[in-house]
Amino acid sequence: MDDYDAGFTAGHEMAERDMRNKAYELCREVAEAYESMIPEGESKEALRENEILQCQINAVNFTRGWIASGGQTDADGKRACYPW
Repeated sequence: MDDYDAGFTAGHEMAERDMRNKAYELCREVAEAYESMIPEGESKEALRENEILQCQINAVNFTRGWIASGGQTDADGKRACYPW
């Protein structure tokens, strides 16, 4: 029974690591896509669109940092996300 538990735990940890890596890579691709969409020019609409895209890029980069760090935990030890 111990071998089964150890194998299950090792498999779970490997799957979790792989999913975390895939999510991190996906966030990188999303940030690059947002960066490629930033409009050029000084018009009011271009500046507003740039601001919105920059907020989206910041949110994706925050998520990447959260994934890379393994996430934060609350007082009960549960994973939590504190964006402030």
